[in-house]
Amino acid sequence: MAVTARLADALEDAGIEGRSVADLGSGVGDLLLTLLARGASSGFGIDLGPGVVEHARALASSRGLDGRATFVVGDASRAPLPSSDVVALNRVLCCYEDPVGLIGNAASAARGVVGFTAPVDRGVFGALNHALTWISNRWYALRRRKYRGFRVFVHDLASVEAQLSSLGFDRIREETVHGVWQLEVFARPTRDRAWSI
Repeated sequence: MAVTARLADALEDAGIEGRSVADLGSGVGDLLLTLLARGASSGFGIDLGPGVVEHARALASSRGLDGRATFVVGDASRAPLPSSDVVALNRVLCCYEDPVGLIGNAASAARGVVGFTAPVDRGVFGALNHALTWISNRWYALRRRKYRGFRVFVHDLASVEAQLSSLGFDRIREETVHGVWQLEVFARPTRDRAWSI
């Protein structure tokens, strides 16, 4: 998906060579495995879905990256996370009703960079995202047995940005992808500015 590729590019620009990466809500591992192939030293992925975690492990093995990638089942907003140079949250904020715990846990684990993608929440595309989310959640409710209460959310991204800023991060990149996805990268300020673009 284009948004994943754009986040991978943005994190690579911020500096992943020889650095550790944690991917929260890693799914099948596409972002994490891409970053490992581009020079990250090690990777940790966590996702709620046992099936996607098994698939991610198989993909890592097939690409010869299983020695550098660890995938586990868990809730990234609560689970203990390894301290990592870079923490990514790709299309996962929208899966949490309240992203405060997820952002807080991500920031606690991040030594240098936090990057995320989330649905745009303002303007015409924000209104479109809100409408699509409402429709999606009605569908999930109708198919409750299949989706087991799953819902999606469009969050106030200004509050996410404010939380990261309050935790000591500065925004170093912001862009929209296809109008409907917001991509942002935050970094802890350092003396050598190694994390800036």
